[in-house]
Amino acid sequence: MELTDKYRPKTFEEVLGQDSTIESLKNLIETRGGLPPCLLISGDSGIGKTTIARITASLVGCLDFTSNLIEINGAEKTGIDDMREVTESLKFFPLGKSKSRVVILDEAHRLSKNAWDSLLKPIEEPPPNTYWILCSTEPSKIPKAIQTRCTPYELKKVSVAKITKLLTFVCEQENYKTDKAIIMAAAMKAEGSPRRALKFLEMVHGLDSAVKAQELIKSIGADDSKSPTIAMCQVIVRRGSFLEAVAAIKDTEEESETIRYITINYFNKVVIFAKSEDAAKYGLQVLHAFSRPCNPNEKLAPILLALASVLIPD
Repeated sequence: MELTDKYRPKTFEEVLGQDSTIESLKNLIETRGGLPPCLLISGDSGIGKTTIARITASLVGCLDFTSNLIEINGAEKTGIDDMREVTESLKFFPLGKSKSRVVILDEAHRLSKNAWDSLLKPIEEPPPNTYWILCSTEPSKIPKAIQTRCTPYELKKVSVAKITKLLTFVCEQENYKTDKAIIMAAAMKAEGSPRRALKFLEMVHGLDSAVKAQELIKSIGADDSKSPTIAMCQVIVRRGSFLEAVAAIKDTEEESETIRYITINYFNKVVIFAKSEDAAKYGLQVLHAFSRPCNPNEKLAPILLALASVLIPD
């Protein structure tokens, strides 16, 4: 069994990094005894959209998954006939002991216009105890008429720190003898996706060096250019202002030690590939500033002090 299947969350408590969405859904179910007719769960790939949809279905009493939980891949079934087949099946009562029926429409933005037109009324006025959950990486492509009928939830990318803890736990469970640097490399390159991180871990856990692991992961091409810490490093490289560097990380959810680790790795390369002694000297100055391990209780203070020592003139 692949790690992504084996360690896929089965309860809300196991879902990483989506606390506000989980709390809202639990409150809806507990206070209303059910859900709005249609949810729209959006966000990047591999961060929990379908997983949350399935857990939500089970909590509203959709027990017999084979007959009462209808999952549709919008990338494969895009037409009006596919949707009519689904809506026809909703005319019947849930089977077995199930209290409800749930339709999960994955990759929802891939449906055709005619397919969406056929769903307007079924989504707005579904049969009793029937719920729709739309999952999409591109919710803007879903027709406005459908969006206005949905209760929206936007999932966030999961922090490197939380993904690192997940990979460390998996390594312990699987008895993987994986170096911490390799775990960190997989977590950093996962772009906030636990699923992608687990796939990376499967690929690299048998390698004997972090360098080999990083090279393999890099060849797959997960882009970290949107990372707040990378943005901070880019400010440091061009010798921008202290306030600009702080602005890059002020809303980050990464722990200070994770930020430090990423920065150290970034400037190792800056120094190695420096084209002048001045650039190398500056890179070494940054490495020295970020050389002290961070105490998590100090929050961002060690990072701010390191930034100040580099970017604020004496």
